[in-house]
Amino acid sequence: MHRFDHYRLLERVRTGRAGPVEIAAASRRFDNHCIDSPHRTRRTARPAVRK
Repeated sequence: MHRFDHYRLLERVRTGRAGPVEIAAASRRFDNHCIDSPHRTRRTARPAVRK
């Protein structure tokens, strides 16, 4: 099934064997579309470094 190919691609990106640009390149094949997510931005934001 093609959806498993998408998960394999995500694993390759996670492990550094593929680049994030490959997700965008495959968006039509896997019918995924990346959008900005304020929730994810807040969740993954790095805390300020205190000096």
